[in-house]
Amino acid sequence: IIMEIYELQNQIDRWMLYNFGSKNSHGPSHWPLLAIVEEVSEIVESFDSNQYTKDAKDAIGDSMIACIGYCCVSEWDAQEIWNARLFLEQKDHEYLLCNITDVIIIMGKLCRSHLKKEQQIRGDFEKYDKKGRINIQRLMYWLEQTYRELKLKPSFMDNLNNVWKEVRSRNFITDPMNGKREPLEWND
Repeated sequence: IIMEIYELQNQIDRWMLYNFGSKNSHGPSHWPLLAIVEEVSEIVESFDSNQYTKDAKDAIGDSMIACIGYCCVSEWDAQEIWNARLFLEQKDHEYLLCNITDVIIIMGKLCRSHLKKEQQIRGDFEKYDKKGRINIQRLMYWLEQTYRELKLKPSFMDNLNNVWKEVRSRNFITDPMNGKREPLEWND
């Protein structure tokens, strides 16, 4: 069964709260942003890997999970952002040619939006919130297009669901070093 983005967001939200959060918090809001940077760097590293296809598929799935996690802490509707990627302006489609320079620029702009929002400087919260949403949308689009350009199988959504099945079984409460694979209490 293929889960839609909104279903994944609900599960990722609960998983993050269980593993990293407190009663009403997912942990520091920059953690998913750091996860995005880490996972996208793994995509780039996978290009030089002997296990290129497996590593790229895993890193792209993990990156998308981190994007959805960032939507959770930002209180954004990941499904709405995902759907809206299809309506990016034409200049964005030309700009996002699935290359490394593009993704570095996107991540830099996403980090800038987060930082200015957190510091509460250089503009209002809504301005940087909107810029953050646009850049997470661009990043999701970049991930999907990179997956397609690499001609990876199965489909992007099938791969995302497969990677999530692996990630969701990690329990960092009982095993902080390795995230021991076991059924989690949040996953009832």
